[in-house]
Amino acid sequence: MNAALRESVRPDGWQNPKPEGRYDLLVVGGGPAGWAAAVEGAELGARVALVERAYTGGNHLLNGAIPTACLRRTALNLVELQHAPRYGIIPAGRAVTESSGVWERMRYLRAQVGESWSCRRLQSLGVDVYFGDARFTDPHTIGLDGVSLGFGKAVIATGSSVFQPPIEGLKDSLPLTTDDIFSLTVLPRRLAILGGGMVACEMGQLLARMGVEVTLVVRSRLLSSEDPDVAEVLQKVLERDGVKILHGKLRRVHFEGATRSLVVDILNGQKRVETDLLLSATGRMPNVIGLNLEAALIEYDRKTGLRINRRLQTSNRSVYAAGDICQARGFANAADRMGRVAARNALTPGWYGFQMDTVAWCVHTDPEVARVGINEETATARQIPIRSYNLPLERVDRSITDGEEDGFVRIHVLDGTDRIAGATVVARGADDLIAPVAEAMNNRIGLLGLTNMQVPWPARSDMIRRVADSFRKDHPGGWWKQTCREWVQAHRRKASP
Repeated sequence: MNAALRESVRPDGWQNPKPEGRYDLLVVGGGPAGWAAAVEGAELGARVALVERAYTGGNHLLNGAIPTACLRRTALNLVELQHAPRYGIIPAGRAVTESSGVWERMRYLRAQVGESWSCRRLQSLGVDVYFGDARFTDPHTIGLDGVSLGFGKAVIATGSSVFQPPIEGLKDSLPLTTDDIFSLTVLPRRLAILGGGMVACEMGQLLARMGVEVTLVVRSRLLSSEDPDVAEVLQKVLERDGVKILHGKLRRVHFEGATRSLVVDILNGQKRVETDLLLSATGRMPNVIGLNLEAALIEYDRKTGLRINRRLQTSNRSVYAAGDICQARGFANAADRMGRVAARNALTPGWYGFQMDTVAWCVHTDPEVARVGINEETATARQIPIRSYNLPLERVDRSITDGEEDGFVRIHVLDGTDRIAGATVVARGADDLIAPVAEAMNNRIGLLGLTNMQVPWPARSDMIRRVADSFRKDHPGGWWKQTCREWVQAHRRKASP
């Protein structure tokens, strides 16, 4: 971490405030969920404190979406240069990656973004910021370095930590994790990534585009929670970018000198993979240990986190939870939403619920994979009858002209209705394309309501209207449409000689 970022998220010599009386709302954790809860509470006029163990901004800023986005932009520029001849452009020379410059740019931009997550900004918004390890001492008190902080209501938003599977030799091989890969200063020649989820796919692709020999070791398929054709598109693209994908179970790791040797069980035996560095990207675990939750009468599970109701209340009805501590999908936008909902429920008499099914999320590969609501596999597992409407990108003018024909747009509706149950988009710009569908779901607008979307052609977002239009053509009924049809037919008969 450079000095500029540290000055924003935990300045040297920071002095915790001296507490004066009980806080209306006390937030534990300064990542997206905790930040949102604290700001929401302050905007509602409450007396708010936030306690952070490490740095404000959390993994989102330090080791997650922000640094990944910086590296992804570099990788995207590089691949565009490599593909320039396809568009009639002959580069003057071969594009190469200057390793130290890549990481320097990332750290510079991360520090810039860090100003938005600074503890001094929180202070300016009316939040008292404390740094230290928080532990509950009773249902309405937190202890912090010998100081007691009393509260009326609290929100726990301590996030999650890297999970390391119990594989022989893995710990001794000193693997990188998603918490420290951004501490690299130069790119390795070879990198093996354990896992096939969001982080593994994102990091695997962008590092391969920068010239690293990347091997993904995947137990099942890529993005196993998504439909199989999503994995098919993504595997095709990753392999085209030079990523080697090995489907199997990692049995053990040997660490000799500077080389790690991975022994992987595959379908017809075993395969040995040699690499310079190993990145473990097998998931995260909620940060429940060390909070002394028992003293606050808060129920939890070490694997799934805090037990909450739809209002985000824990078993201690004065304590709420938000973010990775209580939901499995570690998306910052979901954490932000949960933090705001938790603060509103804690401080007002209103009833605000949270449903992950209406929160859109995105895996930032190229093409991106975005989803909101359920997919086909989830609908089958839950026995929810749906109808699906698909638009392959190879049939989209904009995708053809841009040379981006890998992917599709798919929207599901509940069978017999136009109520949107979910959508999956695999395309460049999928994070923007999914937004109108998520907004429609949140506002209970049916798929027919999206047929009237007005966008300038050839905008990518017109894909959503085209899928909605295919639903309209499949359901030409309705009393008004039927009346118009009968009128036109009668007029034609009358006009016929």
